[in-house]
Amino acid sequence: MSEATESHMAMFRGMIALAWADHDLDDNEKSRIMVYIKNNKHLSAAQAEKLAQDIDHPVELDAIWPDITDVQDRAHLINLADVIFWEDGEMCHTEKQIYDKIREAHIATLDEDFIRQDIA
Repeated sequence: MSEATESHMAMFRGMIALAWADHDLDDNEKSRIMVYIKNNKHLSAAQAEKLAQDIDHPVELDAIWPDITDVQDRAHLINLADVIFWEDGEMCHTEKQIYDKIREAHIATLDEDFIRQDIA
């Protein structure tokens, strides 16, 4: 099993922060996150265990976002936000604000010229 990078671990901590965004981590959300952590091939057993311990402790995404330095990790977290925020059937106002904020922050870091060249 491989070991996740610091940025990738921060992305997982960001996922936990997203789940706590509405100040409530219900059993379905916790279960889904635990399955994702347990089955992720990029985490070592020690890393998965650390994240499993962290899940019960609310954390603010603003404290974690700067540590998600890899563009792919940021994009992955944004995709996970959709899943997490809709887990309970609705995206509340606070969750929508967080989603928009991280999406805009991510887009601001992208190299548009490189992307255009890559697509071409």
